[in-house]
Amino acid sequence: MGYDTVPTWYLDNTTTREFILSLEIKISVVCNPAIPGYSLCLTGHRYSNVLKFAEKQYLFTEMTITHLQVKQLYKELLKYGSSLKLTDKNYYKIRIKQEFLNNKQLVKQEEIKFFYDKGQELLKRNVYVSIISMYSLLCKALPFNTISVKSARGISLTLFNKKQTIDRSKVPIINENELEEMFVKGSGPGGSAVNKNANCVVLKHKPTGIVIKCHESRCVEDNRKIARDKLAIKLDVIENGDESVEAQKKAIMEKKNAQKEWKRKKLETLKRDWIERESSFKP
Repeated sequence: MGYDTVPTWYLDNTTTREFILSLEIKISVVCNPAIPGYSLCLTGHRYSNVLKFAEKQYLFTEMTITHLQVKQLYKELLKYGSSLKLTDKNYYKIRIKQEFLNNKQLVKQEEIKFFYDKGQELLKRNVYVSIISMYSLLCKALPFNTISVKSARGISLTLFNKKQTIDRSKVPIINENELEEMFVKGSGPGGSAVNKNANCVVLKHKPTGIVIKCHESRCVEDNRKIARDKLAIKLDVIENGDESVEAQKKAIMEKKNAQKEWKRKKLETLKRDWIERESSFKP
């Protein structure tokens, strides 16, 4: 039993790296002296030649672009052109058709693969941009500062949400047993019915003695909810101080105002330098 020559049908049906692995397995079996009647019929020189030939056969198979693949790429590029918003769709369609007509006469697989990869790169870039747009919107909607995602094509993205979030985890929870609630008649604009109905809410927090009076709506339930929100804000300021929600909002506003002032001063400096520079060139 010899392996000096590799059968043609084997290469035609198995033009992959599995052929090389199977060849190594066969040689190891042939080289086994424990099996009677088997001897090494494939020398090292021929073995290396077979490996080189199989590798070339595999690379050729990988590089071959079929007519069906080119046709599918053409359809995908035209489909991508119909979704363009900032480019003339007719111009794009004409360019794609012209490129495919120009490359129709290509025979060499290297040239066909080169132009095929260019079309695939255009589609991959489009998928990458759409993934970034989708996950950037998702990142804005979520409360996280950082989000890492991986697409089906293996594109790994890490998007950052620059919007500063406020920590509300320390806001105290109001216990209804500690509240004393009263409903009184309201006053102010809104018609005579405002002074007749007892829809003004007076809320007192027994442990701290804080009193909240709310008459921002004609609906009693809305006033009750608003009064409790105001009470929670006051309790948060008393208990948490600089870490309260109001303090965090104030710090964010101060930072934004400082950035605006810095930009304004920088712009003024650039304008002044430009005026001085231009005036120096006058005769």
